[in-house]
Amino acid sequence: MKIEELLHHLEPGAQVTVTNKPFQFTGKGKLTLDGGDLRYWLANDEGGMLAISPDDEEIVSFERVDEELEPEDGIVLHRGKEHEFTYEDSGAVTEVIGEASVEEDDRYGFSDYEDEDGAIVRLVTNENTGDLTAYYGHVVVEEDILPVA
Repeated sequence: MKIEELLHHLEPGAQVTVTNKPFQFTGKGKLTLDGGDLRYWLANDEGGMLAISPDDEEIVSFERVDEELEPEDGIVLHRGKEHEFTYEDSGAVTEVIGEASVEEDDRYGFSDYEDEDGAIVRLVTNENTGDLTAYYGHVVVEEDILPVA
């Protein structure tokens, strides 16, 4: 599915597959970063998300990590591998449609850590509540996301 279809035509309750795994779409949050760029976080019924950067045409499929992950000296250890710091940003949720893991008007900061195979650990902090959520995922392409008939 094209990014345009995911952002503007996918309705809560729709089911797609992401790299052949079911993804039950429950809702999305539109995040306006401090620099003005937009990010969209599409939530699923298992606490995971598709993080979409339309300007970069990048999609990252994340699953929620239940264990507590703490960065130390720019490195997060997860699944026996070192993930090195690569990116951080923050912004405010300006729109929520359906049920998403974010709240409108809340501010979120996030940091990405990547291993040598391209796997990404994302640490998301709700700056209003201080809650920290960890995610683990990979970059996917539009062709990896298919509608379920």
